Amino acid sequence: MSAETQAPDVVGEEALTPAQTQLWQKAKKAVEASNFGYAATIAQSIVSQEPRFLQGRRLARSAAVRQNQGQKKSFGSKSASTSTAKGLVKKDPMGAMAELEKQLIIDPFNKGANELLHDVAVANNMPSVAAFALETLFEGNPDDSKLGHRLGDWYLSHNLAGKAATVFNTMVKRNPGDLAASQKAIAATAQDSMTKNNWSESQDMKNLKTGKEEANDLDMKNRAGMTREQIESEIAKYLEKYNANANDINVVKHLAALYEQYNDLPSALQFSEWAHHLSEGDVSLEAKVARLRAKVRNDSLEALKADLDANPDDADKQAEYDALVAESTQQAIDEGRAAVDRNPTDPTARFELGSALYKAGEYSDAIQELQRAKNAPAIRTKVLLTLGRCFLQKNMNDLAATQLSAAAAEINGMDELKKEILYDLALVYEKGGDQENYIGSLKQIYEADYGYKDVATRVEASYA
Repeated sequence: MSAETQAPDVVGEEALTPAQTQLWQKAKKAVEASNFGYAATIAQSIVSQEPRFLQGRRLARSAAVRQNQGQKKSFGSKSASTSTAKGLVKKDPMGAMAELEKQLIIDPFNKGANELLHDVAVANNMPSVAAFALETLFEGNPDDSKLGHRLGDWYLSHNLAGKAATVFNTMVKRNPGDLAASQKAIAATAQDSMTKNNWSESQDMKNLKTGKEEANDLDMKNRAGMTREQIESEIAKYLEKYNANANDINVVKHLAALYEQYNDLPSALQFSEWAHHLSEGDVSLEAKVARLRAKVRNDSLEALKADLDANPDDADKQAEYDALVAESTQQAIDEGRAAVDRNPTDPTARFELGSALYKAGEYSDAIQELQRAKNAPAIRTKVLLTLGRCFLQKNMNDLAATQLSAAAAEINGMDELKKEILYDLALVYEKGGDQENYIGSLKQIYEADYGYKDVATRVEASYA
């Protein structure tokens, strides 16, 4: 049973009557058959009889949304059902909720109906239903910051910090300039960490406030070998300091470092972003934020890819993965352009932007950025590799070979990067029909690492 069905104002399937259970099974089958209108109608009839069955209310709304896809959202329109519901609010609140469900089947994002549903639910001690009404409104109009703050604040006031953090993070993602949402996201994350991990400072820890003890404590924090328990204790203490003063940049930076050490990268990113804001543009914090954003994006992609690999026929997961790839790529490009605008002479920023453009398939634009970065010694080899790949994608094989050969020549020995370069160089030669240089490049890898990719198969096949 989910946490939601255990809430006092919510019942699960086990509370339904036999007749309602039979209808519920029909509703779920109708969804599976993509008969969304029928599913919404059945679920609505169950909810009218059992208003606390939130699972049915969610199915009714989800089915209605899918049934009405492509139709205009009427956030402010009134309806006969809403008017009827208003007349029933005091004398028959459950009847009012049933009337509202009739309107929400037709127009699931209707603002008036959802707001009235929220108000009736609050008045009748049904906070889960009240929250669901606000969730529906925010889903239908995610760019409405007032709705977002209202939903997030509702979660915070009902000790649902994790959900609040999700809402506020979504808002910050859509509008990075919403500092109120950013602060609330950090506060909600901190509160969720304290609750979820049952972190609290012991009395002994609270007594460590003298100068000498504080210095020793900070020295311990900076040691690389802290256990997870020690890190948790440190986070708990600094969260208390943060709650006392959210604008203390040193505390915020400590929390960012601790969360990164704890491998909670989303939280580390949030506190790093806030520290960067407080610093009014510190370059080192800006670089840290960019690094953490990229890592969080990559981790999300890897997790979703693993889920997709385990469920290859799941069309919804594939669509979610494709959308996340596109979103992540565009974010990397936007961040790269912003970094270049801030410091046009920074070759690393040019390289990061060029790499993002290459991944997006914008090879011509990528080449322009990469060519302006290839004279930086620290990144030159990687720049040449990416340049070579851009030329290869544009079928300019001779230019690709020139860049990759130059990159390979700059690396003594055989490390992972050189293997990668030589492998790509071999593919360029293969594409151009140069069998001798194709096999020659692969043999250099073969002699150092027999198991690298399919090198052994390719080399041995040439002898056959």
